[in-house]
Amino acid sequence: MLPDAVSDSTSDLFLFQALRAGMDSGALPFGSHDRITAELSALASADMDALVLRESHSTAREMAFAGALHRVTVGLEYAAERHAARGADLLARSALATAANTGAAILARVRDRAEAAREALRLTSDLPTALSVLDELALVNTIEDVFLVELTRGRLTIQQPAPRLTETSPARWIASLEDIQTASAMLGFLDVRGDLFASFPRERLFAQTYPTDAFGGCDAVVICRMLTLAVISGSPEARFHLTQRDIADFRAAGHGAETLRAWIADYVSMATPTAQQEPAREYLEACAEALPDLLDLLI
Repeated sequence: MLPDAVSDSTSDLFLFQALRAGMDSGALPFGSHDRITAELSALASADMDALVLRESHSTAREMAFAGALHRVTVGLEYAAERHAARGADLLARSALATAANTGAAILARVRDRAEAAREALRLTSDLPTALSVLDELALVNTIEDVFLVELTRGRLTIQQPAPRLTETSPARWIASLEDIQTASAMLGFLDVRGDLFASFPRERLFAQTYPTDAFGGCDAVVICRMLTLAVISGSPEARFHLTQRDIADFRAAGHGAETLRAWIADYVSMATPTAQQEPAREYLEACAEALPDLLDLLI
């Protein structure tokens, strides 16, 4: 039997698709399920030493088994090129250890990308004083921070990638190559955002403080200050110091939707490489859509 912690979310795992295909075709003998469960338990035992230091024995066993199960299914799906019949052939050769190593390598690559994205989204002012602590911009929303932390644990908290994460879903194990693609697409958006912020004039970006929005981050507030000033100044430069009079002028301009779209297109074309322009534009436009609701936070 599978541990309770993973038995409710495994019906569609590629490992079990391959197991069913092998049983139906006769490629796998009766009792293969028990053999595979025993092999998974053996693989999980390597994780137990670290887990028992902070978890109860039963919880540690379930966590270790779940981790082994999902590493195996991701690696098996990759090795079988998503063909269940080929996966059954690999299972007949007792290939779980190899699949686990492959899955671990794939998940490690996702973890490394998540850690790199998290680092790239944090900018510091480089001031040679203690004020640099106060002037640091943590450009990871609370929701996005959760997303990146969970990815480093081999878990996923989103269903679909988007320019900004605006809601969370319950954390679950990465269970397929489709999950890997979803995570990779979202990491791509975050990579583009890091590069976009790197294009801003640092002396202007760090010349003031920023509140956080409803999601616990300040990146949309930073962008919306820039967009508000773009509408009322007509300047192609990125500016971030906003006054109450600027907000009043922006409201009087009717939020300048057409001006915003043109300004975003021009800035993206000027500041980002061709391959990044579409996701950068999507991100800025997502912030522009949120701008009316953020006006009271911009001062």
